[in-house]
Amino acid sequence: MSSLERRGQRSSTVPLGNVLDRLFEDAVTADPLGRAGRSSIALDLWETDEAYMLKASIPGVDAEDIQVSIIDNQVTLSAEIKQDETITDGQYVIRERRYGPLAREIILPTGVNSDEVQAEYEGGVLTLTMPKMEKERVKSIKVRSIS
Repeated sequence: MSSLERRGQRSSTVPLGNVLDRLFEDAVTADPLGRAGRSSIALDLWETDEAYMLKASIPGVDAEDIQVSIIDNQVTLSAEIKQDETITDGQYVIRERRYGPLAREIILPTGVNSDEVQAEYEGGVLTLTMPKMEKERVKSIKVRSIS
């Protein structure tokens, strides 16, 4: 498979398929007005033996304005960046800051113990610690004859 080389990083390459997938995804989900789209929460997800760990970048919101819901193995993050006041004296030369609703849904490989999930928000980064469900123990059931 072909790969692209980043300028200044000759030792690492990025698979061309990944670049094209990301370009297509960004083009499909982009908002022409420059507002944050529904799938705009960037995150990292990894697992340990005991839990799934998630870090999501959600700058510009207060912790109480972030919603996290977990149903079985589906995690939903949502928030809204509120628009600042609009200027009344003059006109914008550049206006790039995003605002509006943000959301992201991910499916975990297994369910988590939702009663034990911990969520922390600091410096624009949401951190979730989601303990995995305990594996079901094999239980042997004795079958008895009725006759």
